[in-house]
Amino acid sequence: MFADVRTYWSNDAVKRVTGYDLTGHAKEADGFIPAAPVYFGTARGDMMAALQRIGKISRAGDQFLSWMVGGPIAVARRGGQTLTLQEMTMFFTINEMIIPGSTYWNMVFAGEEGSFTEDKEGLDTVKCFSSNLAKLITKNLGNRIKELDTAIDEIKEKESLCMLSKSKEDLLV
Repeated sequence: MFADVRTYWSNDAVKRVTGYDLTGHAKEADGFIPAAPVYFGTARGDMMAALQRIGKISRAGDQFLSWMVGGPIAVARRGGQTLTLQEMTMFFTINEMIIPGSTYWNMVFAGEEGSFTEDKEGLDTVKCFSSNLAKLITKNLGNRIKELDTAIDEIKEKESLCMLSKSKEDLLV
């Protein structure tokens, strides 16, 4: 990511500099899990800038984040995870998103590269969170399918009533 104050993180600026559309996958996703490394007590600036830009685009447009399921994960050597989670959680709540729970806060301790595998409790917490997130997405998709089925049934019922009334008219003629 980058910070270019002259362009205020416009979509065109992000695309020009990185080659990526900042919200392309986010708009199509059923879930959203940003994971932030913690170096100096809070989430990295590029992570927060990206979240804020995605939130601004959603709120200014079709609010594609509303009712999306997701939540943050923080990874640090020693401290700052809870502040990072609080900071990142604000993005989810102000955008009307659903955050599933877990057995503890979504954080993992890690120092040297690859050492996250030693934090069994942290990994179990993130696995539980991810599993709960997947369950909510599945339930949400199931509800959407039921809504579509109901709408289709209503259309079919209206069509059959129209055909029935036409048949009665034919009988009267």
